[in-house]
Amino acid sequence: MEPHHPPGLALPIQLPDFEPGEGLDDKSGLGDIALVSLLSPAKPTSGFIWGAGPTVIFPTATNAILGQGKYQVIPVLRL
Repeated sequence: MEPHHPPGLALPIQLPDFEPGEGLDDKSGLGDIALVSLLSPAKPTSGFIWGAGPTVIFPTATNAILGQGKYQVIPVLRL
């Protein structure tokens, strides 16, 4: 097995909503960062490209409603 894709980093950013007459809302900021790392065979097996590995989520949200507030490690299988 070898890395099929380089690890991916998801950095969610929630932009503020603007409501005429109300201004900007307070639900904007940075969400939890997720690092996705998958390993897969160099060549497709049985016509499929698959991968498996962990997703690690870091509690980096700047607003409580934009994240979980805890570290998470999640197993991932992708077909």
